[in-house]
This record gives sequence, C-alpha cells and structure tokens, in this order.
Amino acid sequence: MSALIVAEDLRWQPRGAKRPVLDGVSLAIAPGEFVGILGGSGCGKTSASRVIAGLQRADSGRILWRGEDAPPPKGAIAFVFQDPFASLDPRKPLWWTLTETAALAAPRAAPQRRALAERLLGQVGLPADFAPRFPHQLSGGQRQRIAIGRALATDPELLILDEPTSALDLAVQARILNLLLALQAARPIAMLMVSHDIAVIRHMAHRVLVMDTGRIVEQGPPAEVLAAPRSEAARRLVANYLSVDS
Repeated sequence: MSALIVAEDLRWQPRGAKRPVLDGVSLAIAPGEFVGILGGSGCGKTSASRVIAGLQRADSGRILWRGEDAPPPKGAIAFVFQDPFASLDPRKPLWWTLTETAALAAPRAAPQRRALAERLLGQVGLPADFAPRFPHQLSGGQRQRIAIGRALATDPELLILDEPTSALDLAVQARILNLLLALQAARPIAMLMVSHDIAVIRHMAHRVLVMDTGRIVEQGPPAEVLAAPRSEAARRLVANYLSVDS
C-alpha cells in the first residue's frame, strides 16, 4: 500500500540549543494505519508530530503527501493537543468551537454550523444538547471528546494526537481510546499518536516507532518491539513500565 504521508530526514535545532531536537527523522504512514511514537521526555516525539502536522517548521527535510512534494490539502491533517482545556476557547459555546476550523475552510451560516456541531457531537458520543455549553461546564473526558470532534470537522485523512489521555484517569482514558478505535473502524482515517505510555500504544497501534535524542531508533509491530526490544531506548522504556506495573 502506498503511503499517505512520508517524512524524510527532518532536522530541527532551536536557536541556542546544544543539540538537535530532530536529528534525521524519517517515517511513513499508510492510509488507515495507526502509528504510535513512544519515547521519554525530550526525545523529540512531540516536535516530530508538530512538524508533520504543519504546526512547526523544520530546518531541513521534506514532507510528501500521497507521493507529491507539496503541502497536504487544507483540512487533510488535524491535531489533537495534550491539554484539551487549554486548546478550547472558554468564551465560545461548543457548537462554535466544534465548527471553527470547518468554517474557516468553507464559510457556512450559523444554522449549518449548529447542524454540523450536532453531528460531530454524535460522532464523539455526546448528546446534541451539549452544543450551547461552554468548556468549563465539561469534565476532562468530555473536553477531550470535544477536541477530537473539532479535529474531525474537516474530515481529515490523518489525525495526530499528542498524549491525548495523559491528563485523564484510567476509566476515562479507556473510554477515549475506545472512541478513537471506533472512529477508525467507522471511517478510513490514519492516526499518529505520541505517547510515553507503553500500555496505550500496545493497545492502539498497528506499528510503533521508538524515539531517542531526536532519532527513531526502532520500529515494528508493538507486540514484537515491546516483547524483545533491540534498542537501548526501547529497553529502558520497557524496564520502566515493568517496574511501575509490578
């Protein structure tokens, strides 16, 4: 299967930094594939995801979309941030937030936006009467559902998620992960999830990439990589996970 998106040799070193944050990152994601990026704090996984999403520029390297050296179409990639409360405008009702990016891509009247918001609420498992509510009226899990719904508004082909469940308790985390699996089963959407949580990636991903000091040091099916890690970085992650889980 041909790749949906390919990143080639991404490099980025912030001004004044002693070493690169991204040091030759290359990866590919197929249509409908769920790819997880594992790594410790500061390994470059979030920066890589932001460059792929177009939220941050690399110093060098390139992104290919469906084999073309050109930007992806507007709305083809959507991003879900780690902190849903910080990413939602507290002054706007949820129907406005859910449809903001879609309205920027294709202007539509308020009744059309309300109808779209209600459809998106249904897709993320929330009732239509949530549309006039505000972010402060929601739980953490409900806010993350709204963030996911907003990301789905443009019918993206790739959804990038940066630690989407890290601030949630285990029960809510499980519901959000099951929502993502259900969304992927219902529509042909690829997902790239950044996480430090082995259990989450093992449960969700078709393929895992392990990052360390700005590089991808190992990749493969999660069951294989995590059962018999070859890189020192993957061995550390597994050892830390086992020590916490024991």
